[in-house]
Amino acid sequence: MRLLITSTLFIALFACNNSEKKAENTSTEKPKSINTSSYNSQMDSALYIYNQLQSNLVNWDSAQAALSAEKLAIAITKVNTDSLTIADSAKSSATQLKNTIEAEAKAVALEPTLTEKRRSFFTLSEAFYSLLKTTKYDNAVVYRMECPMAFNDEETANWLSLVDEVNNPYLGTKHPTYKSGMLHCGSTVDSINFSKK
Repeated sequence: MRLLITSTLFIALFACNNSEKKAENTSTEKPKSINTSSYNSQMDSALYIYNQLQSNLVNWDSAQAALSAEKLAIAITKVNTDSLTIADSAKSSATQLKNTIEAEAKAVALEPTLTEKRRSFFTLSEAFYSLLKTTKYDNAVVYRMECPMAFNDEETANWLSLVDEVNNPYLGTKHPTYKSGMLHCGSTVDSINFSKK
């Protein structure tokens, strides 16, 4: 009987130690976010739609770009920055930046030409970059890309990417002069990665 109790106790202790080790291993897999899970989920959604918009511009698909832009205008209004642990002045800035993104997304949807859509996309991208920095978004790494010849072959413009790979939404795959030859023209100039800080 004593042997049975001792064996049972040993098995229980062994199982408990193993489960503690597993918990320790899983806790080191991803740093804990400083932001709320609802904010991260809402921002992830907005970034996903932004990425679709960027892909539509890469493919010179005006109709799909307009649809993605309409979705983005809605998604960005759902991002709740009020619950974040940032200064009140940063929350005020975040609200203004969200308003800019919404307005420019609506402009992308309504502009008649791809060139005009891309100009609004550039303004939208700059506001989105500032919003991610202001709110210290840390649920994923976001790269800031730069095209040195986005407009008239001489004006610089930026965009955001979820991967460190240039797929240029300003020159894309169907440029009248370059075709797809300038798809990878550009470079990574910054990244937002608060998860490491």
